[in-house]
Amino acid sequence: MEYSQIATALNQTLVPNILGEATVIADDLSNIVELGTAIGSLTADQLKDYTGAFVGRVLDIWIDERIYSKNINSIFRDYAEYGGIVQRVKSGLMEVTDDVSTNLQNGTTYNQDAYIGFSFDNKVYTMDAGFELDWSIPNNMWKTAFSSVMELMKLIGYITNRAEQTIRANLFATQLATLRQLICTHASGRVKLLKLYNDAFNSGEGATRLTAAEAENDAAFLRWALQQMLLAKAALRDISAINNDGTIVTYTPEEDVDMVLLTKFASDIKVNMQSDVYHKDLVALGDYEELNFFQNRGTQKLPDISACGEIKQTTGAGTAAEATTHIEKCVGVVYDKYACGMTMFAERTTSHYNAKGDFNNYFRRCPGHYYVDSRENAIVFTLEDE
Repeated sequence: MEYSQIATALNQTLVPNILGEATVIADDLSNIVELGTAIGSLTADQLKDYTGAFVGRVLDIWIDERIYSKNINSIFRDYAEYGGIVQRVKSGLMEVTDDVSTNLQNGTTYNQDAYIGFSFDNKVYTMDAGFELDWSIPNNMWKTAFSSVMELMKLIGYITNRAEQTIRANLFATQLATLRQLICTHASGRVKLLKLYNDAFNSGEGATRLTAAEAENDAAFLRWALQQMLLAKAALRDISAINNDGTIVTYTPEEDVDMVLLTKFASDIKVNMQSDVYHKDLVALGDYEELNFFQNRGTQKLPDISACGEIKQTTGAGTAAEATTHIEKCVGVVYDKYACGMTMFAERTTSHYNAKGDFNNYFRRCPGHYYVDSRENAIVFTLEDE
């Protein structure tokens, strides 16, 4: 396409609507900057509503159909079409008694008719995690904005794609909120790696305590921190009530141990521990997932543990039981895969035609529930030193 053709197309469509009838783009496009400046000053609503003047012959249409792939795989439990609650049943271990069969006593009565009941610890979760997504597709208005059916279908396909990516983004936000609640539930017993390290190795007279910023690139500290995390994963396999809320003894099989680490901290360990090590398997973290942040991304271009690892959560707002949990420099959590989860139900889309405006409204509902079970094991790690 030549410059004069582009100028003609612009003068017939965008220019009169944005710059007015008196303005004309030159054939050599020498004054096209005026059009760009005017478009840059439009409000979001103005920019959205000028589509009726756009003609597809100006340039080919490129649609951004890239997939939003953020996800915490271990949080998803399943999909369901019916039901609205999540029920989890646990119990303690059964009571054992001495085996009397090898030491029977003459004249002793051995009772075999007593009913021996079993105690269940049952919890029902009804916490809603659903959301709705609405959008409109005009009929005649968009037909005038494109020169072919294929170009119009590209735009409609783009809107459908945006709906899918919006759902993905919201599901990830719900997963993240679920994981934060798990972390806050176990916040009181969190492992403050930097404090433990400094107390063990930098507490003597004249010793200088390592700061969080220094610890991120200190090979000795990172090697020690890696060891503690590997020990934590092994500790969850023991039968105890140490790493849960203490209400019931439990254990986590090795295959059910999940770990999520802050990306910045995970990269510190990999770069310092594995980059120049021959036996990398001896200093590997094993299977884990990474997150760039737990609550807020911060404003810096590169992830920062102070911002990305901070978590604040308030419960019982406006009541006498209001409480705020504040965790600084959280770098990871090791937990039982059943300690938290999301269950999504069948998505459904309904539509309604507006005859007056000649457009269709679409309503997409994504219902679901999430849960956090404090009876299951979890260990939270931070770089706090207090």
